[in-house]
Amino acid sequence: MSVEIEAGKVKLVDASADSGFGVRVAKDSKMGFGFAKTQEKAEELAKKSMVRKFYGFPAPGKTGKEVFHEVPTDPRILVERVKEMAKQMEAATAVRAFSAVVTRKLQNSNGLDVEEKQSWLGYSAYTASGGSEGWESWEGRKDEKNKWVDVATKAQSWAKKWQGASKFEHKTLPIVLSARAASSLLGQMLLPNLSAERAIYDQTILKLGEGEGSVKVVSTPSLHMTAFDGEGLAPQEFTVFDGNLKSYLHTFSTAKEMKAEPTANAGRDWKSFPTPSPVDLSVITNKAELGGEYILVNDLSGVHTANPTAGRFSVEAHQSFLMPDESPLQPFIISGTLEDLLKAQGVGTVEQRGVFNLPALRVKLVC
Repeated sequence: MSVEIEAGKVKLVDASADSGFGVRVAKDSKMGFGFAKTQEKAEELAKKSMVRKFYGFPAPGKTGKEVFHEVPTDPRILVERVKEMAKQMEAATAVRAFSAVVTRKLQNSNGLDVEEKQSWLGYSAYTASGGSEGWESWEGRKDEKNKWVDVATKAQSWAKKWQGASKFEHKTLPIVLSARAASSLLGQMLLPNLSAERAIYDQTILKLGEGEGSVKVVSTPSLHMTAFDGEGLAPQEFTVFDGNLKSYLHTFSTAKEMKAEPTANAGRDWKSFPTPSPVDLSVITNKAELGGEYILVNDLSGVHTANPTAGRFSVEAHQSFLMPDESPLQPFIISGTLEDLLKAQGVGTVEQRGVFNLPALRVKLVC
Protein backbone atom coordinates (compact mmCIF):
# COMPACT_ATOMS: atom_id res chain seq x y z
CA MET A 1 0.00 0.00 0.00
CA SER A 2 1.38 3.42 -0.90
CA VAL A 3 0.36 7.08 -0.74
CA GLU A 4 2.03 9.98 -2.55
CA ILE A 5 1.62 13.74 -2.31
CA GLU A 6 3.05 16.05 -4.97
CA ALA A 7 2.98 19.86 -4.83
CA GLY A 8 0.70 19.75 -1.82
CA LYS A 9 -1.97 17.49 -3.30
CA VAL A 10 -2.62 13.79 -2.91
CA LYS A 11 -1.40 12.27 -6.18
CA LEU A 12 -1.79 8.55 -5.53
CA VAL A 13 -3.44 6.19 -3.07
CA ASP A 14 -2.79 2.59 -4.00
CA ALA A 15 -3.76 -0.55 -2.11
CA SER A 16 -3.23 -3.89 -3.82
CA ALA A 17 -2.60 -7.57 -3.21
CA ASP A 18 -0.39 -9.93 -5.20
CA SER A 19 -0.07 -13.69 -4.84
CA GLY A 20 0.95 -16.73 -6.82
CA PHE A 21 3.14 -19.83 -7.09
CA GLY A 22 6.74 -20.20 -8.15
CA VAL A 23 7.68 -23.81 -8.91
CA ARG A 24 10.98 -25.55 -9.66
CA VAL A 25 10.78 -29.00 -11.23
CA ALA A 26 13.82 -31.28 -11.48
CA LYS A 27 14.39 -34.39 -13.58
CA ASP A 28 17.46 -36.12 -15.01
CA SER A 29 19.86 -33.57 -13.45
CA LYS A 30 17.98 -30.70 -15.12
CA MET A 31 15.76 -28.10 -13.51
CA GLY A 32 13.09 -25.74 -14.81
CA PHE A 33 11.28 -22.80 -13.25
CA GLY A 34 7.81 -21.40 -13.84
CA PHE A 35 5.41 -19.05 -12.06
CA ALA A 36 1.68 -18.46 -12.36
CA LYS A 37 -1.44 -17.74 -10.34
CA THR A 38 -2.08 -21.47 -9.93
CA GLN A 39 0.34 -24.19 -8.87
CA GLU A 40 -0.67 -26.46 -11.77
CA LYS A 41 0.08 -23.81 -14.40
CA ALA A 42 3.40 -22.97 -12.73
CA GLU A 43 4.41 -26.64 -12.85
CA GLU A 44 3.41 -26.88 -16.49
CA LEU A 45 5.60 -23.90 -17.38
CA ALA A 46 8.51 -25.22 -15.29
CA LYS A 47 8.48 -28.54 -17.18
CA LYS A 48 8.87 -26.66 -20.46
CA SER A 49 12.08 -24.94 -19.36
CA MET A 50 14.31 -27.76 -18.10
CA VAL A 51 17.60 -26.03 -18.89
CA ARG A 52 19.43 -25.43 -15.61
CA LYS A 53 21.66 -27.92 -13.84
CA PHE A 54 20.05 -29.50 -10.80
CA TYR A 55 22.11 -29.72 -7.62
CA GLY A 56 19.39 -30.75 -5.21
CA PHE A 57 17.10 -28.95 -2.76
CA PRO A 58 17.84 -28.10 0.89
CA ALA A 59 16.59 -30.52 3.54
CA PRO A 60 14.62 -29.33 6.59
CA GLY A 61 16.76 -27.65 9.22
CA LYS A 62 16.81 -24.93 11.80
CA THR A 63 15.02 -21.74 10.78
CA GLY A 64 15.75 -18.20 11.92
CA LYS A 65 13.53 -15.72 13.73
CA GLU A 66 10.39 -14.37 12.10
CA VAL A 67 10.24 -10.57 12.27
CA PHE A 68 6.72 -9.19 12.06
CA HIS A 69 5.25 -6.01 13.49
CA GLU A 70 1.84 -4.48 13.04
CA VAL A 71 2.01 -1.78 10.37
CA PRO A 72 -0.77 0.51 9.07
CA THR A 73 -3.16 -1.33 6.74
CA ASP A 74 -5.67 1.51 6.43
CA PRO A 75 -4.77 3.91 3.54
CA ARG A 76 -6.30 6.80 5.49
CA ILE A 77 -3.55 6.49 8.10
CA LEU A 78 -0.86 6.85 5.45
CA VAL A 79 -2.72 9.77 3.86
CA GLU A 80 -2.63 11.63 7.19
CA ARG A 81 1.06 10.84 7.60
CA VAL A 82 2.09 12.15 4.18
CA LYS A 83 0.03 15.28 4.84
CA GLU A 84 2.01 15.78 8.05
CA MET A 85 5.22 15.27 6.07
CA ALA A 86 4.20 17.86 3.47
CA LYS A 87 3.55 20.42 6.22
CA GLN A 88 7.24 20.28 7.17
CA MET A 89 8.22 21.58 3.73
CA GLU A 90 8.42 25.21 2.69
CA ALA A 91 8.31 24.70 -1.08
CA ALA A 92 7.41 22.23 -3.84
CA THR A 93 7.34 18.72 -2.42
CA ALA A 94 7.00 15.06 -3.30
CA VAL A 95 6.47 12.80 -0.31
CA ARG A 96 5.59 9.12 -0.15
CA ALA A 97 4.72 6.50 2.44
CA PHE A 98 4.26 2.77 1.95
CA SER A 99 3.48 -0.28 4.03
CA ALA A 100 3.43 -3.95 3.14
CA VAL A 101 2.65 -7.30 4.72
CA VAL A 102 4.13 -10.34 3.02
CA THR A 103 3.44 -14.01 3.71
CA ARG A 104 5.96 -16.53 2.34
CA LYS A 105 5.60 -20.30 2.26
CA LEU A 106 8.19 -22.76 0.94
CA GLN A 107 7.90 -26.50 0.39
CA ASN A 108 10.10 -29.00 -1.44
CA SER A 109 10.24 -32.74 -2.05
CA ASN A 110 12.96 -33.12 0.59
CA GLY A 111 10.38 -32.48 3.29
CA LEU A 112 11.03 -28.77 3.74
CA ASP A 113 7.86 -26.91 4.80
CA VAL A 114 8.31 -23.41 6.26
CA GLU A 115 6.21 -20.26 6.46
CA GLU A 116 6.63 -16.72 7.79
CA LYS A 117 5.07 -13.28 7.77
CA GLN A 118 7.02 -10.06 7.15
CA SER A 119 6.20 -6.38 7.68
CA TRP A 120 7.65 -3.40 5.81
CA LEU A 121 7.17 0.33 6.18
CA GLY A 122 8.90 3.30 4.57
CA TYR A 123 8.86 7.04 3.91
CA SER A 124 10.59 9.36 1.45
CA ALA A 125 10.53 13.14 1.03
CA TYR A 126 11.86 15.56 -1.60
CA THR A 127 11.71 19.34 -1.71
CA ALA A 128 13.18 22.02 -4.00
CA SER A 129 13.35 25.81 -3.89
CA GLY A 130 15.73 28.58 -4.89
CA GLY A 131 18.00 26.24 -6.82
CA SER A 132 18.43 23.95 -3.82
CA GLU A 133 17.14 20.44 -3.17
CA GLY A 134 16.70 18.23 -0.16
CA TRP A 135 15.67 14.60 0.19
CA GLU A 136 15.63 11.84 2.76
CA SER A 137 14.22 8.33 3.07
CA TRP A 138 13.81 5.53 5.61
CA GLU A 139 12.70 1.92 5.45
CA GLY A 140 12.21 -0.58 8.27
CA ARG A 141 10.13 -3.40 9.68
CA LYS A 142 8.54 -1.59 12.63
CA ASP A 143 6.13 1.36 12.89
CA GLU A 144 8.43 3.81 14.68
CA LYS A 145 6.77 6.85 16.27
CA ASN A 146 6.86 10.04 14.17
CA LYS A 147 9.48 8.58 11.81
CA TRP A 148 7.60 10.11 8.89
CA VAL A 149 8.01 13.59 10.39
CA ASP A 150 11.74 12.98 10.97
CA VAL A 151 12.21 12.07 7.30
CA ALA A 152 10.42 15.22 6.10
CA THR A 153 12.27 17.45 8.57
CA LYS A 154 15.66 16.13 7.42
CA ALA A 155 14.78 16.67 3.76
CA GLN A 156 13.81 20.29 4.50
CA SER A 157 17.00 20.77 6.52
CA TRP A 158 19.23 19.54 3.67
CA ALA A 159 17.45 21.87 1.22
CA LYS A 160 18.18 24.88 3.45
CA LYS A 161 21.80 23.90 4.00
CA TRP A 162 22.48 23.58 0.27
CA GLN A 163 21.09 27.01 -0.68
CA GLY A 164 23.55 29.44 -2.26
CA ALA A 165 26.01 26.72 -3.29
CA SER A 166 29.25 28.09 -4.75
CA LYS A 167 31.37 26.65 -7.55
CA PHE A 168 33.84 24.03 -6.43
CA GLU A 169 37.42 25.29 -6.58
CA HIS A 170 39.81 22.38 -7.01
CA LYS A 171 41.69 21.55 -3.84
CA THR A 172 43.40 18.42 -2.63
CA LEU A 173 41.10 17.68 0.29
CA PRO A 174 39.80 14.54 1.99
CA ILE A 175 36.45 13.34 0.62
CA VAL A 176 33.87 11.98 3.06
CA LEU A 177 30.88 10.15 1.61
CA SER A 178 27.84 10.24 3.88
CA ALA A 179 26.38 6.87 4.83
CA ARG A 180 23.67 7.43 2.19
CA ALA A 181 26.16 8.28 -0.58
CA ALA A 182 28.51 5.45 0.41
CA SER A 183 25.66 2.94 0.50
CA SER A 184 24.46 3.81 -3.02
CA LEU A 185 27.98 3.53 -4.44
CA LEU A 186 28.79 0.27 -2.63
CA GLY A 187 25.48 -1.14 -3.81
CA GLN A 188 26.49 -0.57 -7.42
CA MET A 189 30.20 -1.40 -7.13
CA LEU A 190 30.51 -4.08 -4.43
CA LEU A 191 27.32 -6.15 -4.44
CA PRO A 192 27.64 -7.50 -8.03
CA ASN A 193 31.18 -8.60 -7.21
CA LEU A 194 29.95 -10.64 -4.23
CA SER A 195 27.51 -12.72 -6.29
CA ALA A 196 28.54 -16.37 -6.65
CA GLU A 197 26.32 -16.60 -9.71
CA ARG A 198 28.35 -13.89 -11.45
CA ALA A 199 31.59 -15.48 -10.23
CA ILE A 200 30.66 -18.77 -11.92
CA TYR A 201 30.56 -16.92 -15.25
CA ASP A 202 33.77 -14.99 -14.46
CA GLN A 203 31.92 -11.68 -14.18
CA THR A 204 33.47 -10.52 -10.91
CA ILE A 205 36.76 -8.72 -10.28
CA LEU A 206 36.93 -9.97 -6.69
CA LYS A 207 38.33 -13.51 -6.39
CA LEU A 208 38.46 -15.62 -3.23
CA GLY A 209 41.60 -14.85 -1.23
CA GLU A 210 42.39 -11.92 -3.49
CA GLY A 211 41.81 -8.19 -3.37
CA GLU A 212 43.23 -5.51 -1.13
CA GLY A 213 41.47 -3.40 1.45
CA SER A 214 41.27 -2.37 5.08
CA VAL A 215 37.51 -2.60 5.61
CA LYS A 216 35.72 -5.64 6.93
CA VAL A 217 32.33 -6.66 5.51
CA VAL A 218 30.26 -9.07 7.58
CA SER A 219 26.88 -10.55 6.74
CA THR A 220 24.83 -9.70 9.84
CA PRO A 221 21.16 -10.47 9.20
CA SER A 222 19.84 -8.34 12.05
CA LEU A 223 17.50 -5.47 11.16
CA HIS A 224 16.11 -7.20 8.09
CA MET A 225 16.16 -10.66 9.66
CA THR A 226 14.02 -13.29 7.98
CA ALA A 227 13.27 -16.81 9.19
CA PHE A 228 14.63 -18.30 5.95
CA ASP A 229 16.03 -17.29 2.59
CA GLY A 230 14.51 -17.97 -0.83
CA GLU A 231 15.31 -21.69 -0.54
CA GLY A 232 14.39 -22.28 3.10
CA LEU A 233 17.81 -21.91 4.75
CA ALA A 234 18.23 -19.87 7.94
CA PRO A 235 20.28 -16.64 7.57
CA GLN A 236 23.65 -16.72 9.28
CA GLU A 237 26.52 -14.43 10.18
CA PHE A 238 29.75 -14.82 8.21
CA THR A 239 32.68 -12.71 7.03
CA VAL A 240 32.46 -11.64 3.40
CA PHE A 241 35.55 -9.44 3.07
CA ASP A 242 38.44 -8.85 5.47
CA GLY A 243 41.59 -7.61 3.75
CA ASN A 244 40.54 -9.80 0.83
CA LEU A 245 37.45 -11.70 -0.29
CA LYS A 246 36.55 -14.48 2.15
CA SER A 247 33.21 -15.64 0.74
CA TYR A 248 30.79 -15.01 -2.08
CA LEU A 249 27.05 -14.74 -1.42
CA HIS A 250 25.64 -18.17 -2.32
CA THR A 251 22.40 -19.88 -3.12
CA PHE A 252 22.16 -23.61 -2.44
CA SER A 253 22.90 -24.33 -6.13
CA THR A 254 25.85 -21.97 -6.56
CA ALA A 255 27.44 -23.35 -3.40
CA LYS A 256 27.16 -26.90 -4.72
CA GLU A 257 28.60 -25.90 -8.10
CA MET A 258 31.55 -24.06 -6.53
CA LYS A 259 32.04 -26.76 -3.84
CA ALA A 260 31.38 -24.23 -1.08
CA GLU A 261 28.97 -24.00 1.83
CA PRO A 262 25.57 -22.35 1.25
CA THR A 263 25.34 -18.91 2.89
CA ALA A 264 21.51 -18.63 2.92
CA ASN A 265 21.58 -15.69 0.53
CA ALA A 266 19.00 -16.89 -1.99
CA GLY A 267 16.75 -13.96 -2.79
CA ARG A 268 13.47 -14.53 -4.61
CA ASP A 269 9.74 -13.92 -4.70
CA TRP A 270 7.14 -16.13 -6.33
CA LYS A 271 7.92 -14.64 -9.75
CA SER A 272 11.70 -15.09 -9.66
CA PHE A 273 14.31 -17.83 -9.60
CA PRO A 274 16.58 -17.81 -6.50
CA THR A 275 19.65 -15.62 -7.02
CA PRO A 276 22.41 -14.52 -4.59
CA SER A 277 21.20 -11.51 -2.62
CA PRO A 278 22.48 -9.80 0.58
CA VAL A 279 20.41 -9.54 3.74
CA ASP A 280 22.35 -7.04 5.87
CA LEU A 281 26.03 -6.24 5.39
CA SER A 282 27.97 -4.49 8.17
CA VAL A 283 30.88 -2.38 6.92
CA ILE A 284 33.48 -2.21 9.70
CA THR A 285 36.34 0.29 9.33
CA ASN A 286 39.18 1.99 11.12
CA LYS A 287 38.16 5.46 12.33
CA ALA A 288 39.39 8.42 10.32
CA GLU A 289 41.06 11.39 11.98
CA LEU A 290 39.67 14.54 10.37
CA GLY A 291 41.57 17.76 10.99
CA GLY A 292 41.07 20.96 9.03
CA GLU A 293 39.05 21.18 5.83
CA TYR A 294 37.36 18.30 4.05
CA ILE A 295 34.44 17.83 1.66
CA LEU A 296 31.28 16.06 2.79
CA VAL A 297 29.29 14.52 -0.07
CA ASN A 298 25.73 13.77 1.03
CA ASP A 299 24.45 12.29 -2.22
CA LEU A 300 25.62 11.06 -5.63
CA SER A 301 24.09 11.32 -9.10
CA GLY A 302 24.74 8.89 -11.95
CA VAL A 303 25.68 5.96 -9.71
CA HIS A 304 23.94 3.62 -12.19
CA THR A 305 26.73 4.42 -14.69
CA ALA A 306 29.45 3.01 -12.40
CA ASN A 307 31.07 -0.12 -13.82
CA PRO A 308 31.35 -2.95 -11.24
CA THR A 309 32.90 -5.34 -13.77
CA ALA A 310 35.77 -2.95 -14.47
CA GLY A 311 35.77 -1.71 -10.88
CA ARG A 312 35.74 1.98 -11.84
CA PHE A 313 33.30 4.83 -11.32
CA SER A 314 32.96 8.50 -12.23
CA VAL A 315 29.89 10.09 -10.66
CA GLU A 316 28.55 13.52 -9.73
CA ALA A 317 28.97 14.67 -6.14
CA HIS A 318 25.58 16.16 -5.40
CA GLN A 319 24.65 18.12 -2.29
CA SER A 320 28.21 18.61 -1.06
CA PHE A 321 29.66 20.85 1.63
CA LEU A 322 33.08 22.29 2.46
CA MET A 323 33.59 21.35 6.09
CA PRO A 324 33.81 22.18 8.91
CA ASP A 325 32.01 25.45 7.97
CA GLU A 326 29.27 23.60 6.00
CA SER A 327 29.72 25.90 2.99
CA PRO A 328 27.51 24.41 0.20
CA LEU A 329 29.19 23.44 -3.07
CA GLN A 330 27.79 23.10 -6.57
CA PRO A 331 27.96 19.59 -8.13
CA PHE A 332 31.32 18.28 -9.34
CA ILE A 333 32.69 14.96 -10.60
CA ILE A 334 34.53 12.44 -8.45
CA SER A 335 36.25 9.30 -9.75
CA GLY A 336 37.69 6.23 -8.15
CA THR A 337 37.75 2.45 -7.97
CA LEU A 338 36.23 -0.35 -5.92
CA GLU A 339 39.67 -0.80 -4.34
CA ASP A 340 39.47 2.82 -3.11
CA LEU A 341 36.14 2.07 -1.41
CA LEU A 342 37.55 -1.05 0.24
CA LYS A 343 40.35 1.05 1.77
CA ALA A 344 37.96 3.59 3.30
CA GLN A 345 38.02 4.83 6.90
CA GLY A 346 34.90 5.43 8.96
CA VAL A 347 33.55 8.78 10.16
CA GLY A 348 30.78 9.20 12.74
CA THR A 349 28.10 6.78 13.82
CA VAL A 350 26.82 3.70 11.98
CA GLU A 351 23.55 4.00 10.04
CA GLN A 352 21.24 1.49 8.36
CA ARG A 353 21.10 2.40 4.67
CA GLY A 354 19.54 -0.17 2.37
CA VAL A 355 21.31 -3.49 2.93
CA PHE A 356 24.32 -1.79 4.55
CA ASN A 357 25.09 -0.93 8.18
CA LEU A 358 27.88 1.61 7.82
CA PRO A 359 29.32 4.98 8.90
CA ALA A 360 30.23 7.82 6.57
CA LEU A 361 33.39 6.86 4.67
CA ARG A 362 36.54 8.85 4.11
CA VAL A 363 37.79 7.80 0.68
CA LYS A 364 40.75 8.84 -1.48
CA LEU A 365 39.12 9.93 -4.73
CA VAL A 366 39.97 12.16 -7.69
CA CYS A 367 37.90 15.38 -7.94
